[in-house]
Amino acid sequence: MVTRTAVCGARCAGSASLMPAHPSKGKGDLAPGTIIGDRYRIESLLGKGGMGAVYLAFDPKLQRRVALKILGERHRDAPDAVERFIREARGLARCSHPNLVQVYEVFPDPREPWFVMEYHRARTLSQRVRKSGAFPPETAARILRHVCAALGEIHKHGLIHRDIKTANILLTEDRRVILMDFGLVKAPDELSLTLEGMILGTPEYMSPEQAQGKPLTPASDLYSLGIVLYELLTGKVPFTGSTALTVLRKQIQDPPPEIPADRKDIPVPLRAAVRRAMAKDPAERFQTTRAFAEALGAEALGGSASGATAAASAVSAPPTRGSTAPGRPLASLHAAPPPAPSAPARPVPSAPIPARSSRARRVLLATVLFLLGAAGLVAITRDDTLPRGLPPAALPRAQIERLLLKSPLPEAARRLRGACAAPADRPWLEGLYRRLSGPLPLRRTPEPLLLATREAHAALVARLLSDSPGSPWEEKARGHIGALRERLDRDGAAWPPEKLKTLREAAEALR
Repeated sequence: MVTRTAVCGARCAGSASLMPAHPSKGKGDLAPGTIIGDRYRIESLLGKGGMGAVYLAFDPKLQRRVALKILGERHRDAPDAVERFIREARGLARCSHPNLVQVYEVFPDPREPWFVMEYHRARTLSQRVRKSGAFPPETAARILRHVCAALGEIHKHGLIHRDIKTANILLTEDRRVILMDFGLVKAPDELSLTLEGMILGTPEYMSPEQAQGKPLTPASDLYSLGIVLYELLTGKVPFTGSTALTVLRKQIQDPPPEIPADRKDIPVPLRAAVRRAMAKDPAERFQTTRAFAEALGAEALGGSASGATAAASAVSAPPTRGSTAPGRPLASLHAAPPPAPSAPARPVPSAPIPARSSRARRVLLATVLFLLGAAGLVAITRDDTLPRGLPPAALPRAQIERLLLKSPLPEAARRLRGACAAPADRPWLEGLYRRLSGPLPLRRTPEPLLLATREAHAALVARLLSDSPGSPWEEKARGHIGALRERLDRDGAAWPPEKLKTLREAAEALR
């Protein structure tokens, strides 16, 4: 249990990435001096991520500073959010590698989960790119080899990171490379924890199969790592757009752009490694981190001794313990010296990770289609064995999921009319509603069609939680229906006719 003198109510939306240090202090942030777990004394807020806040804290027992991550207050009533947060800590604890974050302690209390990590002063690669632009090829390749080593350890344990990006790679003050932020790490046998029209990950770094909701393999992480390499070599990501939808479409459909020809310092083999890593077909990519790391070796760099020297000066072995340099702290994470470039990560099997259950695949597919403005507007599959007509007064979770996933939104609304959730399933639906009615985890303004679809789904879920005509949940449902109708009238003329028709039918069915 978290014992403290201040309330943790950090508002965290987005994927699980830490933000730059010294963010503005918000309402509910833990005050300096707050004691956590009868042991750790809060010193300052380091950053905020997808579901929690990270604080710099002091451990008086061991006389050291640590990074302490606490689940945001607004997520604690959602069992799947709590499970994802605890899974992050346990996934990290299973892995041991000098280029990965070390977890000291995990406190999985579902009411207030938190965990303690190693702390080190560092900057992210994204900060370095924004400040200085593209990296020299030798430096970029060396950094990527260290990330490959860390990622190989994750894959060895049957895990997939799912959010590889420059913002999740640290360069410490003693020039070590650390892969961080495991809020989206997923084991192949775990069911998806998302259903509500939110996509977990970062569109600019997402593999085509992740954007389409297909089963992921280690090659999916390597695609994202290929984008990281492209960004380090050019100073920008390959696919951009005004909306997340635009970026995802490019990830799925567009061939990766070539590295500009005027970059004469980038050898042909290194360009080829970028192209292979970013192949649309997972089978055409590197299948292991070792293979990717080997493609970034001396041969890819033309065997340049001067290049090797430059890279070594950019990412080197750590100095003696206790030495410091000026810099801005970011949450997390001291690591032991990285391995030499000649010792790449141990290989992981090239065979695909076992497929998730069919229900889990449908859940993830529904999530992605919903983000693309299609979920709830078209049927994923039809299941004619489901009963027609009015459903019973209380429906089990499995049947609700089947209706939400297998039926167009208007049909689901009609068939769930008059139904309510079983008491045991209300916490799940309440968590789903909070995320449907809360902010989207996107950095851009979402498209009106997506917002209208979310209003419809939020109304449907609120209706399932309503147990009487005058209940607060019924009022919430009516509010979402009203908002849906306003969006239809204001923005509907710009939408595809079939989607406008479907949403109008859904609004009518929800009345």
